[in-house]
Amino acid sequence: MFASSGGDNKIKIWNVNNFQLLKSLTGHKNAVRSIAFTPDGKYLVSGSWDKTVKIWELTSGKLINTLEGHTNRVVTVAVSQDSRTIFSGSIDKSIKIWNIENGKLIDTLDRHSNWILALASSLQDNLLVSGGKDRSIELWQYKYIDRESRD
Repeated sequence: MFASSGGDNKIKIWNVNNFQLLKSLTGHKNAVRSIAFTPDGKYLVSGSWDKTVKIWELTSGKLINTLEGHTNRVVTVAVSQDSRTIFSGSIDKSIKIWNIENGKLIDTLDRHSNWILALASSLQDNLLVSGGKDRSIELWQYKYIDRESRD
C-alpha cells in the first residue's frame, strides 16, 4: 500500500498492485502536508497545517491519537527506525519529539532560525537530520526516552 495527502484535508490509502482506493482517513481541519509510515507497518503519521500530528492505525484506518504542541503549521513528519518515536517540524521553527505509544511530548529541538522543511531519521545510531528554510542542515543525536510529558 501507499498513501497520498493534500489540500483536501484527507489521507488516502491505496493498493499498490491495482491502484484502488482502500481507505480515506479524515480528521485534519486543514491541508495534510506530510505523511510517514512507521517501519513496523502498524501506523501512519500525518502532519497538517492545522498545527497537529495524527497517528492512524493502518489496518482499521482508526485515528489513534492527535498530538498538539506546535504553535504553527506542521510541515514535515518522520518516524524513528524502531517505530517508537515521531518527529515533527513546523513553521514555528521547532522540532517536536513524541512517544508514539502514549502521544506524550518527549523533547523540543529549536536550533533553526526559520521553518523546518524536512526531517529524516537514520537507520542506526539514533540520528535525526533536519533541513530548514534558514538554509541550514542540522544533525541531532537523540535517545528514546520513556517518560511523561515535559511541563
